[in-house]
Amino acid sequence: MSDRCIQLIDRRVLILSGEERKSFLQGLITNDVNKIAPERWLYAGLLTPQGKYLYDFFITEVDDALLLDCSEVHLTELKRKLMMYKLRSKVEISDSDNTIFAHLDDTPEAWQDPRHPAMGSRRLDGTPTADIAAYLSHRLAHGIPDGPADFLQDKTLWLETNADLLNGVDFEKGCYVGQELTARMRYRGKVRRRLIPVQAKADIPPGTPIKFGEREIGDVRSTNGQKALANLKVEDISKAPLMAGDVSLTPWLPDWLEATVIKSQEEADNGKKKEAV
Repeated sequence: MSDRCIQLIDRRVLILSGEERKSFLQGLITNDVNKIAPERWLYAGLLTPQGKYLYDFFITEVDDALLLDCSEVHLTELKRKLMMYKLRSKVEISDSDNTIFAHLDDTPEAWQDPRHPAMGSRRLDGTPTADIAAYLSHRLAHGIPDGPADFLQDKTLWLETNADLLNGVDFEKGCYVGQELTARMRYRGKVRRRLIPVQAKADIPPGTPIKFGEREIGDVRSTNGQKALANLKVEDISKAPLMAGDVSLTPWLPDWLEATVIKSQEEADNGKKKEAV
């Protein structure tokens, strides 16, 4: 089998060691640390008390330590935040020389990217056969969002990142920072905005406002040529034309997103009909 191996040069690794490393994280992050195991990644976020995104990362276990695969942009901030929460916990937090490699065409159970099988595996070793641009193209082709390129710190609610559909949250684990609002959004079905893949008629830069008529309804996040992710209200996805400047956008729904969006649109339509009665 061919293997497009890409060194993720925009990722860094933190090491959490010490006997309380798992219990320390359990009260902080959106996923259940009991799922962490050697050669198995867990995807999770660290939120504000209001349920808004601060950092996202992947976690695995190596030699009685936890490795946090995080964005280079957030490395220093994340380390500082974890140190703030540490207090007297028996945990040591340090930098690592480990490098993360994405193997896009190789999807064994070990090291599999937990968000979606199409994303292949994330490992600590590899021989690059493609560059980082290939990774961006691949994930946008499958509509998969990725950290600071698509999420706004202290603004994007965790479920608006599609984390509930990409194995980034455990609704049964109990308390963590931001849990109350995140759980309420899920159980009330109030995820009004999501990151939606779009196809553009021409190249568009990230951050471009999206309009329907004169009304601004969202903005463009990460892009690769004419493919992009857009921050949109679910009820606005079917409107046309959607414009990013002078460029028209056509939303499309990958298999993992389609059923949820259709259900949300139906619920929104039913709610409007009841209000009109």
